[in-house]
Amino acid sequence: MTSFEDAFVKAGIIKESDILLKEQQKKKEEQEKKQQDEKRKEKSEKEWREIQNKMMPFENLWKGDKSHKFLAHLVYAFTPGGTCNFAWTDEELKSNVCCICKQKLISKDALFRLSPQLVKISMEQIRKELNGTLTAEQKFKELSEVTGGAILGIVSEKSDAAFCNPCFDVFFNWIEAKIINGDREINIIVRKRMIELGESTRQIQGAENE
Repeated sequence: MTSFEDAFVKAGIIKESDILLKEQQKKKEEQEKKQQDEKRKEKSEKEWREIQNKMMPFENLWKGDKSHKFLAHLVYAFTPGGTCNFAWTDEELKSNVCCICKQKLISKDALFRLSPQLVKISMEQIRKELNGTLTAEQKFKELSEVTGGAILGIVSEKSDAAFCNPCFDVFFNWIEAKIINGDREINIIVRKRMIELGESTRQIQGAENE
């Protein structure tokens, strides 16, 4: 209790019980905040450990001799992320498996050709969902059967390799972590690629202005 509060109590302006209740409430709020902060910290640490585990395949590739060269090529070819895209055509998708996990890949064009079957299955799945007879596993299985288990592949004009989206996301997390940790080679590769893209942009702008 502060000196002001003590004076108010003696003057009969406020009750001592009200002050004690206020102090208890404050302590409770502080304790709850501390618990929430600890939970957020634990969650953040858990998520970071999960990311690190997912990045481990890239770290192992980086440590190998032949695999190191291949991964350095991928860093060059697939950075920055805006230069990559989901393969539109079968010709653009030069590899039908992910270069990291070997997940089957498919182009947008090939997926479009499967549209009639996908629409038919989707309509049937909507009916099942309304009836409550469709599980998430069954939904994924039915759609996978149409595509042969393949998902859209991410490609770069600078490489014949291709990524599935989950591996591509982890790949960029790994690159960011390497840059933050000061990996000299990764920084040089990314900087070189950015310079090349900058020069290409200036050449295109120059040609447009002629």
